[in-house]
Amino acid sequence: MNKDTGLLLNPFCPLDTLEELENSFIKEIAQDVWFLEGYIGLDFFQKPASSNIFILRDGDMVFLFDTGAHPFYRERILNILRNYSRRGARTLVMMVSQGHWDHVINNRIIAEAGFENVRFLLPEPEKSVIDLPYHYINDARALEVYIKDPLENLEFGFKLLEETARPYPAYSEPYYLEVWDAIRALPDKATRPQKMQVFLLYMTRVMMRDYKNMAETAELLPLESRQKKWVGPVKFEGWQVGRFFVIHDASHSPGHVSLYDPLNKLMLTGDATIEINPPFFDGSMENLLGLATKCRILAEAGIIEIATDAHRQANRWPGQERLKIMGLNLLAPIQNTILASGRDQCVAFYKLYEDYYRDLINETEMAHGRIGESTVEGVVSELSKSNNKNVKFKMALGLPHAPSRPNVMVARILKENMSSRRVVDGRILFTPTAKWKF
Repeated sequence: MNKDTGLLLNPFCPLDTLEELENSFIKEIAQDVWFLEGYIGLDFFQKPASSNIFILRDGDMVFLFDTGAHPFYRERILNILRNYSRRGARTLVMMVSQGHWDHVINNRIIAEAGFENVRFLLPEPEKSVIDLPYHYINDARALEVYIKDPLENLEFGFKLLEETARPYPAYSEPYYLEVWDAIRALPDKATRPQKMQVFLLYMTRVMMRDYKNMAETAELLPLESRQKKWVGPVKFEGWQVGRFFVIHDASHSPGHVSLYDPLNKLMLTGDATIEINPPFFDGSMENLLGLATKCRILAEAGIIEIATDAHRQANRWPGQERLKIMGLNLLAPIQNTILASGRDQCVAFYKLYEDYYRDLINETEMAHGRIGESTVEGVVSELSKSNNKNVKFKMALGLPHAPSRPNVMVARILKENMSSRRVVDGRILFTPTAKWKF
């Protein structure tokens, strides 16, 4: 096994992560459509996630969709890109399904692939997301309208990360010492500015060292430039890139996109079909449900015959072994399918997420209705009593295994319901929507 820790996101990743990465597959799932399997370990922060990566050719253009996180993937990506360049492809177009770190760390690879023409297309709403450390901070600030302390218990998490980093040789490098000193100096009840300062230091020095998001080279795609396009019975908005239609679904993040390939009847839904949604306050439960519904309709019509996303991974996500460790069962057999193929599988795949998001929304609204005016925390507590299988699954996806945030989901549903808000004695209270008042 290659022991080069430079192939991992940071020098504090366990070396067995590299062995797991080396076992990840590369598949040609249709002619000139490559699927490079990503990674989610059992400890989300010690074994950082990396999205699936897709490379598709259309004539003299090659389309790179997501670049992943670990440098390990760079050689695999470059091998495919350079092979197409040698075979006559002249233009490389890169897009990311979203700006989150597990999809974009290898973005600078577009400058190394040797293509005559290189384009990085970035939906304008995602420009603020791809500036990763500051996106996290700004998202937390937006949450303060709904949650008293969105960064609660961050002190404990950072102190745990610092402790786990101590055995690694890189721990004593001067570059990192400032990070550890800042973490150790955090009081048990740190102020939000103190937590934000340490958060930025950790993200920029440890999680994203040498990260270049390439946003300065991107061609921004303003929302006004979107085309309205009917795909069978469903209307989308997005951008045509060669034969591919890039759907702006604004689900997992404000500029989140899915990719439809009509030649292969292939839909790639990025992080729109993953159980931790929404990871941040700027995700949209309504849009997640809407996209799943539209894709289910297209699958029923035979317009989608191959379906996957940025985190379907063999034995990893969700993976029965992983779920067993977390005390969970599959919601449906299709949940553990890496690549849904054919009408029935594709319908089942999207129906799973359509039901999942609808239940999460309805159960949250009903929980709020039962208890009346309440804080976000109060709604989360009431929601946790639900016997709905989808709610139980969502509530169980906590750290360190997966970064599910039920409080963020509840806050987002309150926002989308335009629930009225008032502050009483420091408590942020929301009134349930009329249809769910009991």
